[in-house]
Amino acid sequence: MAMALGGVLNLLNRRYGQAAFGLRAACIATNVAMVCFAAVAGRVTGASAVEQVVMLTLLVSAVVLSAMRSASVSPQAPKA
Repeated sequence: MAMALGGVLNLLNRRYGQAAFGLRAACIATNVAMVCFAAVAGRVTGASAVEQVVMLTLLVSAVVLSAMRSASVSPQAPKA
């Protein structure tokens, strides 16, 4: 459930992140928390090193993309 909500937050950040700084900051913080949670969960559940590397690579890439302004879509003015 947390990963799905994090994904929705990433999509909102992609669309509205340039206009709403708070959304962008919350998205980055959520992604960092998800990386930490996945690292701990991988150790506790006994996941193999390959599984941990794959999962952490995906989550760290989400952190990097959420921090980059160029990954966001600039909001367009509504057409009248």
